[in-house]
Amino acid sequence: MARLRTYLLAAVAALFTTAALAQSSSSPVTVLSAADAQQYRQIFFDEKNGNFSDAQARIAQLSDRSLVGYAEAQHYLSPYSSASVDQLVDWMNQYRDLPIADRIYRLAVEKATVTVKRHHRVVAVKLTTTVPTPAPPPRRRGGGYEDPDLPDQSLSSEAARAVVAQITAARRAGQPQQGDAAVQALAAANSVPSSDIARLDVLVAASYMAAGQDYEAFDVALRPASADRQAAPMLDWWAGLAAYRMGRFDVAASRFETVLQNGAIPSWIRGGAAFWAARAYMQSGNPVRVVTLLNYASAQQPTFYGLLAEKLLGEENRSVFRDPVADAASTAALMQDPAAHRAVALWQVGEGEYVHDEMTRALANLALSNGQTYAAVARQMSFADLELRASEMLAARGTYLTGLFPVPSYKPADGYRLDQSLLLAFTRTESKFQPAAVSPMGARGLMQLMPATAAQLAHGQPSQSQLCDPSFNMNLGQKYLEQLLAMAGGGVLQLAAAYNAGPGNVMRWMNGKDDPLMFIETMPAQETRAYVKRVITYYWMYNRIAGKSSKTLEDTARGYWPRYDAMYTEQMAPAAALQPASAPVIPAEQPVSAPVATLQAASGPLPQDMPEQAAAPDAMAPIHLVPPPDVAASRAQPRATARERPYGIQALAVRDVSAPH
Repeated sequence: MARLRTYLLAAVAALFTTAALAQSSSSPVTVLSAADAQQYRQIFFDEKNGNFSDAQARIAQLSDRSLVGYAEAQHYLSPYSSASVDQLVDWMNQYRDLPIADRIYRLAVEKATVTVKRHHRVVAVKLTTTVPTPAPPPRRRGGGYEDPDLPDQSLSSEAARAVVAQITAARRAGQPQQGDAAVQALAAANSVPSSDIARLDVLVAASYMAAGQDYEAFDVALRPASADRQAAPMLDWWAGLAAYRMGRFDVAASRFETVLQNGAIPSWIRGGAAFWAARAYMQSGNPVRVVTLLNYASAQQPTFYGLLAEKLLGEENRSVFRDPVADAASTAALMQDPAAHRAVALWQVGEGEYVHDEMTRALANLALSNGQTYAAVARQMSFADLELRASEMLAARGTYLTGLFPVPSYKPADGYRLDQSLLLAFTRTESKFQPAAVSPMGARGLMQLMPATAAQLAHGQPSQSQLCDPSFNMNLGQKYLEQLLAMAGGGVLQLAAAYNAGPGNVMRWMNGKDDPLMFIETMPAQETRAYVKRVITYYWMYNRIAGKSSKTLEDTARGYWPRYDAMYTEQMAPAAALQPASAPVIPAEQPVSAPVATLQAASGPLPQDMPEQAAAPDAMAPIHLVPPPDVAASRAQPRATARERPYGIQALAVRDVSAPH
């Protein structure tokens, strides 16, 4: 928490000194009168410096008393204070919901504890046990916009859940038939519901597809009876992919249409099925329903297949995003929340340490009718993580803000060497712009760097506080992306997969793959499949917000392996820079903190791969993640039509001759 507060103070300082670079000209939200704001600044100064009588006199003159709890806390925490336990307990009884209550609680417990000698031992004895504890942290809100990669596949029996581990182990060993055998043995025992067997068959079919055994995958996907297929609707997805790769395009289209028509499946997955059905119909020489299917897919925005369909239809920018606006009525409503009121008041007087905590508490109680105003205030304060969370809540209910793709005020310590859109896409996917994020595996910061990876990239072990510093963390993450991008020959799909699963895994998964979309959908790890689609979607959306065209979007839509957009500089206009929103100007009376020091990093060897790979290669060994030679060579040749290529859709061939459906 201390590291995060240090960062927030530094961010406040950086924002106030660079506000002129911002694009927004909206007036900052305020809640205090000019007189009260000036009084509070002096009160905080007096409390911290022991001028307690002057501070008390000024407190008596306040009309807005929302920050009195903070002022009294600064009094008790001042090195010049001699607060009693009773005073601290009284404060806790009144203000235990303030973020600063943790510090008052620790001080009260310390003062309420004495040490005594008993039988030649020093024992800590509490004089009182009535110190109130701080209020629990607010419930986390946000999300709802991005669903899991697949519908719920929960299993009802312990025996079926045990077989999942066997299927996973068999997949990682490249022996999907062993997982299949385990499922069939469980089915023969007749000890679990048939619906569980159908759900396990989904995993087996995916394993066969990852191993390139299309016929086996197709057979498994068709194995469950109709009644059981309702419990495992993604069986038809895998049947469609298997049939497509087998060249049975009419069968593939039928299976994808079955997914599309299943209302139990989330609409954005059905949009992907519509896109694949359109591909299959084009390959089978039956374009009648192509436009109808692409129209359905393109309506699912902003999603991976929605953007691809939109591109093929030539109807880009169908999705409407608007900047969050803080109008007077909704601002007044939001400021009725005590935490939001305190956050803005603290921000207004330049006391930035607990602003983020208060805004987080306000988010927990946020009415959706005030969501846009909250997002606008979070943007003014440059809290990209909170702006994103509020925007996700609104997006889940059909209101799309540019806050879904926030542009933070911080940047890599060495500046942007890679496309800003690309780096922000990875940052959004990895941490949702939470500088102090820590994964269960120990990855830290905005780019979720493992300590070992960070040490290799920085030529020395960074401290935990450095890894939570946004500029430092993004700088190392950018270095890692540059190295992976070089390995991938500029391939952005391989880059995203390698960042998530390790370059060695991607090298194995690339073997023999000639269709980029099939490569994504048949990677063994479900997490990586979802990860790649999210990163690339965000990359395209950040490009769109910046007003840049995206060659990677065009290539992916047409069935070519997309390469990093900067490699098409001869075809691109100068890149438009994404800018953070403006912040209120800091009052002249308030000193600011110095920015957090950053460590100059240097490039280094790469980390080991994730456990998906049985044995990771030497970290320094050259790994090439480029498409197979025949595919790479095709980029230098005139592009073939869709019928000449087994995996593309030729946009120019699409005609709206679809029948009603």
